[in-house]
Amino acid sequence: MARVLELSAPTNCLEIRAGVLFAAARFARLQSDDLALDLALECLEIARSIGHLHHASGALTLLGHYAMQRGNLGAARAYYEEALSIRRGLGEAWSIAMSLGSLGQVKLEERDLDRARTLVEESVALFHATGDIYLVAIRLFDLGLVAFLAGDLASARSYHEESLGILRQMGERPYIARGLIGLAQVASDEGDVEQARALLAESLSIASEIGARETIVSCLEEYAVLAATTGQSIRALRLAGAAQALRDAVGEPAPRYSTDRMRAALASTPHTLDEAEQAATAATGRLMSIDEAIRFALTPGSA
Repeated sequence: MARVLELSAPTNCLEIRAGVLFAAARFARLQSDDLALDLALECLEIARSIGHLHHASGALTLLGHYAMQRGNLGAARAYYEEALSIRRGLGEAWSIAMSLGSLGQVKLEERDLDRARTLVEESVALFHATGDIYLVAIRLFDLGLVAFLAGDLASARSYHEESLGILRQMGERPYIARGLIGLAQVASDEGDVEQARALLAESLSIASEIGARETIVSCLEEYAVLAATTGQSIRALRLAGAAQALRDAVGEPAPRYSTDRMRAALASTPHTLDEAEQAATAATGRLMSIDEAIRFALTPGSA
């Protein structure tokens, strides 16, 4: 990283400097989002000044990503829309598909489901055309989520199963674990509690083996939903507390749909505890280690 930053020192060739800054911004994501953000902004400024559209669209995409991480959907949308406009002008199908998918995720978070669907469907079509089956699978997951949030469980199941089929063939375990959660949500809302549990258990097993902490958090959140919808209010509160503690440790904000889903499930569950007792119960979950939380989630009868 130090060598990359050294290479980003001022140079008389602005095109080279913009390129090095872009590379440095991508590397810096592994160490400091603030540093990566500064590098991407400088890259964008130079790229705009010299009319280098490739570097500009790349920097805009990185900036959109950082805005999404911070929950600033308006800024993310603006960055992604500008990147998409540039890439459409360049006519690069794969890059256009990437921007369409990113913008679709913003629209999903904004609950503009019709627009999200349109954007992601175009992204899928372009990835098919370019032969990138891996990214087809990733965007099929997004379509499954859009359908799920729209209440179309049949379509959601179809998209998730198609996505998982591709990902299993490719052995992409991180996204298999993620896709299993999406399918578990569908099964849960269809009333198939046993299938939902089995899918979550497989996802949690994979995520634990590969150290995918954000996916572990998502599993715990969905386990909390499942407990709440089956009347296990104390278990649901403890799982929700464990999930929140781990999410705080990971430093990655929850997607809005995930937060809304868990809150709605907890709110709709009859509680025998008063508000103070509910808070205390959730606090016991927050005290769990990650291994304790995983074991607790995988033991259905525990409370």
